[in-house]
Amino acid sequence: DYKVAANYRNQWSSISKPFVTGQLSIEGRIPVNSESEDFFSVGVLGLYDKAGSVDLKTTAIYPAVNFSKKLENTRNSYLTAGFTAGYLQRSFDPAKMTTNSQYGPGGFDPNASTRENNVKPTISFFDLGAGVNYSSSSGENNSLTYFFGLAGYHFTRPKNSFYGDAFVRQSVKWNANAGFNYRISDDYGLMMQGNFAKQGNYSELILGGLGMWKKGGENELHEPDFILYAGAFYRLNDAIIPVVKLDYKRYSFGLS
Repeated sequence: DYKVAANYRNQWSSISKPFVTGQLSIEGRIPVNSESEDFFSVGVLGLYDKAGSVDLKTTAIYPAVNFSKKLENTRNSYLTAGFTAGYLQRSFDPAKMTTNSQYGPGGFDPNASTRENNVKPTISFFDLGAGVNYSSSSGENNSLTYFFGLAGYHFTRPKNSFYGDAFVRQSVKWNANAGFNYRISDDYGLMMQGNFAKQGNYSELILGGLGMWKKGGENELHEPDFILYAGAFYRLNDAIIPVVKLDYKRYSFGLS
């Protein structure tokens, strides 16, 4: 009926000021009516990011609405379409900025002009995104569940320049993902997922999976005492990402 999720990331604290990202999302499900298994879901996502020595900050809020249409009962197949319209603000601290013009024969002069007089330290813009997703299952007792989806962001190509340059715009970002969960036995399972993102000249591919071990499930609701996941993902040509996760009742805790 509802879910709440929070993420926190801290990176590169040993090199300079750490890059810090925080995210909070809330989503609720609304049935279309008592006869149908179709449903709407509405939610909101908030994002905060701070990077580098000039405190480059990004704050964003993304309300979203989705509609899920049930296509088939036996396989629990759903087709979902979603839409989001967000507001973003980016800023930095000009007092923490240094430029080449402040360096001379005597070294660095903090009182010298940066010659960056036309910089706007704060910009803001609206954003637009949408996507579709299909999920279903197969096998005996639906032991294999799977999904795949496609989404796009920044359809409005918002201006993204601290100089007010109308020609510097954010490129449209495309995102494709797919995954499956396979129940090997009552106690063991396997989860595999992949994500491909492309924005302008840049792209990222992440693939990997988690093994799953379930403990318990003999209570009257057949709920497990807990589910433990462990595995790794690989970002192509870049990094290995180990992951552990614990599901306890209605709560999930993950570390990567």
